[in-house]
Amino acid sequence: MGMSRNRTSNAGSKAVRRRRLGRTRATLAMLIEQLEGRAMLAVNVPPVVTIPGPQETLADTALAFTAYRQNFISVADPDAYAN
Repeated sequence: MGMSRNRTSNAGSKAVRRRRLGRTRATLAMLIEQLEGRAMLAVNVPPVVTIPGPQETLADTALAFTAYRQNFISVADPDAYAN
């Protein structure tokens, strides 16, 4: 008798697991359907700042950072227009 009861409870617990698994799959399928048409948001990528190497100038002389002198400073944001 002990064996038959054990088989019945195993069969019952397997059925419960199958139902839970079926519900989980259905929920996942529904979530995937909802997300398919939407753009996924990427992680915010920090801006890239490019600066020239060491600069030298005479005392009390202005130092200009320009493309003409090839010592310009630039800032680029890879995901600036992603929003």
